Amino acid sequence: MGASQRGLIIVPAYNEERNIRGVLDELIPYRRDFDVLVVNDGSSDTTEGLVRSTGVLQAVLPCNLGYSRAVQTGLRFGVRNRYPLMILFDAQTEREAVPPPHHTSLL
Repeated sequence: MGASQRGLIIVPAYNEERNIRGVLDELIPYRRDFDVLVVNDGSSDTTEGLVRSTGVLQAVLPCNLGYSRAVQTGLRFGVRNRYPLMILFDAQTEREAVPPPHHTSLL
């Protein structure tokens, strides 16, 4: 299935080694319909390696540019790759993943 038929979940992350694996595990049920892109905002911990080991997409910024630049990077990736639906998902908050609202009707 190509990007034109899938959505994109964008996960900005900065030094999230304690949370990132759990966050990405929460998103597993949605990976059938969504690609997951972690935008690593110049983390100095093991976030990059942990994300790499999960097999999701990852954009690594050269240094910490801030949340808004990480979001912008993810949105630009989504636009360039023609994703019809993009969702931001916070890596910092401890919570259960909430399913995207009726995403199949939007695709």
